[in-house]
Amino acid sequence: MTGQEAVDLIRLADDEGNSVVVRVTGRDMPGVLTRHDTLTADVLVTTGFVSGHLELWLLPGDLAEWEAALDSLAAGQDITWLGDRAPEIRVRLAGERGCPEVVVEDVPGSMATVTVPVALEKGWTDDQRRRLDEVRRRSLAPRGRGTLLRRLRVEPAPEASALTDLQPMPKPRSGNPTGALSCVDLRGFEPLAPSMRTRCATGLRHRPLQRVKL
Repeated sequence: MTGQEAVDLIRLADDEGNSVVVRVTGRDMPGVLTRHDTLTADVLVTTGFVSGHLELWLLPGDLAEWEAALDSLAAGQDITWLGDRAPEIRVRLAGERGCPEVVVEDVPGSMATVTVPVALEKGWTDDQRRRLDEVRRRSLAPRGRGTLLRRLRVEPAPEASALTDLQPMPKPRSGNPTGALSCVDLRGFEPLAPSMRTRCATGLRHRPLQRVKL
């Protein structure tokens, strides 16, 4: 997220001090392509009796599932979000105290379960949608693009003048009746391999830039 500032994806709270908050704190892997980043977040549970804190990671699919959960809540249905690899969050619209209840169950970690009754105001699902849109807006903002472009920058081809230091082929040395040259042939010291590399050695296959006396 730009600037790594925290923003609340979920904030369910009342005037009695009960709240369940999912706070997105930043990116898990800054610099990776934006739409594939994993978001780091904290689950904050506060009541007059207990308070707790859990860490979790949110994938793009988790945000889509939360959006679908908000549709169900707006239609008067209870929902379950996350679970398996992360703490499970359930929202019961008709709790025992005549108000919604938020249940946070940390199955992968502490195995603890906390039920928080929250007297929510009318239109609270619309507020959660605005928070979701804000998280998406910030998390999809360009970040690290300049670094990525620098990594992908193609270096210009060398100028033709850079090839002028190549030396011409020398003349045969005196006293050498075969007229052997002092540079290795393009195919190297060995003859061409008559078969696959798994059966024949391939060895040196380059031509030294400097003259080598044989």
